Amino acid sequence: MLQDHSYRRLLNNCSAPKNGLEDIATNSKSLAKDLLIQRVQELFDAGAYVEIATHDHGVIRRIIKEVIEPDEIPSDCFEFQFLTGVQEGRKASKELQKLGYKVRFYVPCELAPGSGIPYLKRRLIKNPGLVWSGAKNVIQVACK
Repeated sequence: MLQDHSYRRLLNNCSAPKNGLEDIATNSKSLAKDLLIQRVQELFDAGAYVEIATHDHGVIRRIIKEVIEPDEIPSDCFEFQFLTGVQEGRKASKELQKLGYKVRFYVPCELAPGSGIPYLKRRLIKNPGLVWSGAKNVIQVACK
């Protein structure tokens, strides 16, 4: 349980692999999910304000059931974050908001011309399914 809610550090706990972390990274999706949940618990234990960034509904449910509810973490001590345009995030956000949890959406952007290309390439290499997901999202929005 959090001891001091006045001391907050903004930390982003994201399960997306980052370059340069090969020594601590894993290719096991299930292990990565378990480690994400463990890190969230550790951040709460340290008194941090936790920004939980994942579109994985199963991980979100586990964080709520295994960490937030048992430790009675107040909803002002964390938020869930999603990328704008990812349909799975939109679905999860509605459920989370009904539960009284804060939700934030981000829009990836480039600050200088061409600076966003390396990010997009990295994301597509790590998850080629994003192409299909993006196309599906466009069709879903267009058909509404």
